[in-house]
Amino acid sequence: MAISIKSNSSSVLDTVRSSETNSSTPKIQSATTEKVNFFKSTIQELSKAEWPTFKYILNWIFVIIIFTSIVSIFLSFVDNTSKSGVNYVSCFAKKNTVGSCNEKLWNELTFNN
Repeated sequence: MAISIKSNSSSVLDTVRSSETNSSTPKIQSATTEKVNFFKSTIQELSKAEWPTFKYILNWIFVIIIFTSIVSIFLSFVDNTSKSGVNYVSCFAKKNTVGSCNEKLWNELTFNN
């Protein structure tokens, strides 16, 4: 804070210095007053926020449900296919014939277990 002081005005300087030191000292508030002020300022800030509309929320719920369904169908397809592939390879490891392994693989892929 810049202050212009005329010559021979030490009383003005003392007044300015004393007001600066008094204004910089924090006022001690009670704990309940601080809590009330905190909640008031919190409510004030929340009222400034732009809240989404109900239609906007419903649209995003719909998008999330569709996306989750598509991902779950894809992952179940990958899981079933990889399980069938592992069983097909293990079928040959047990020295089975190609026909029996192909039949087991077809049953697994078509959910005819």
